[in-house]
Amino acid sequence: MHSLKNEASELLTQTDALALLVENADFGVIGLDARLLIAVWNPWMAARTGVAPEAAQGRPLQKVFPHLPDTSLQVIESVLQTGQTRVLSPSLHEPWGLFPADLRQYVRLQPVRDGRKEIRGLLVIIQDMTGPLEFEEEVERLNHEMTRLLNEIKESNAKLLATTRRLEEVNADMEAFVYSVSHDLRAPLRAIQGFAGVLMESRADQLDSLTLDYLGRMDSAARRMDTLIQDLLSYSRVGRAEMNLMPVYLDSLIAEVLQQMEMDIGVRRAIVDVQGPLPVVMGHYPVLVQVLTNLIGNAVKFVPADVVPRVLIRGEAATEGEAPYPRVRLWIEDNGIGIAPEYQERIFHVFERLHGADQYPGTGVGLAIVRKGIARMGGCAGVESVPGQGSRFWIELSAADRTSEERNRLPPEPPMPASRWG
Repeated sequence: MHSLKNEASELLTQTDALALLVENADFGVIGLDARLLIAVWNPWMAARTGVAPEAAQGRPLQKVFPHLPDTSLQVIESVLQTGQTRVLSPSLHEPWGLFPADLRQYVRLQPVRDGRKEIRGLLVIIQDMTGPLEFEEEVERLNHEMTRLLNEIKESNAKLLATTRRLEEVNADMEAFVYSVSHDLRAPLRAIQGFAGVLMESRADQLDSLTLDYLGRMDSAARRMDTLIQDLLSYSRVGRAEMNLMPVYLDSLIAEVLQQMEMDIGVRRAIVDVQGPLPVVMGHYPVLVQVLTNLIGNAVKFVPADVVPRVLIRGEAATEGEAPYPRVRLWIEDNGIGIAPEYQERIFHVFERLHGADQYPGTGVGLAIVRKGIARMGGCAGVESVPGQGSRFWIELSAADRTSEERNRLPPEPPMPASRWG
């Protein structure tokens, strides 16, 4: 035992600093002599293997590690023969038998020489690489996952590009179709109207009442078809129009709409009350003109014949729902026939009519244009109504920024319109 201690001292060159380092090292240190007998076994080794230093010292390495792979023994022998430092990578060698199954070792074999440079043994430095290796494996897994996601994104982009090209082709076809409908289909309708009008005016005294009735119905049907085509074209344009949103003063827009509708309002002797000032919204001016024309037109139209239409237009801050920017609502309230709850959503669909054309003329497209136009501007539209008690239609849009900085960029506010029409 005394000679073994001397051998250990020679292997490790006993200095206080080196002994302290070996004792407190955060890695394993095994000192072997040329016969592969264990001379040094530090506390790290004892803690990881459960073998105390006194139980390991003096024993052959193969006895302490009976399951040591032959490949590891061959590398150890080569270090003693060549004096070259070697590394046993955990990816090449299974864990040594005494270590926990989940321990991943990084083993370094360092030759020990005496003063004459002769090899007297070697040091086995064992470092626990479980954490770092798991980190590397996680990084590798994430890299594989990232590569997979990038490939999926590339495939999705390729599909999106193909879909975009297809949509461009469909839009081109739609443009051609719309042009054809606008010009080729309306032309024969105008011809039917023209010929029917000529016959009724120039041949009225030569035609019997039944024929005149048929001609009148033909003219009326052609006019309804022409109106329907125009409404469908408007619906199509709203869906395809490029929406460049700008601050829109609803006061001036309502004034323009009411001026355009002056004849219709006058025929019904309707009273339109505008409670200004109305808010400034972010919108597309031409589409908003069409939306409000449809809403005000319905408010005037869907009123019993013996009732004077009364329309109230007012604005308020929106309080329902969540949005990243302040929103406002514009209300168009009437004293009309009202809408039953089961129809209040359906009326915003294309061709949804609740009444015959002879009672309340129209094509069933106007409110569909309202819903689609407002949606294209990032807003929403709806209605609150009770049958026989009128309806309260609303549109909701983002408010234009009215901070001092933004106010300097807005165009000058137009003069207020008259508050009452009719």
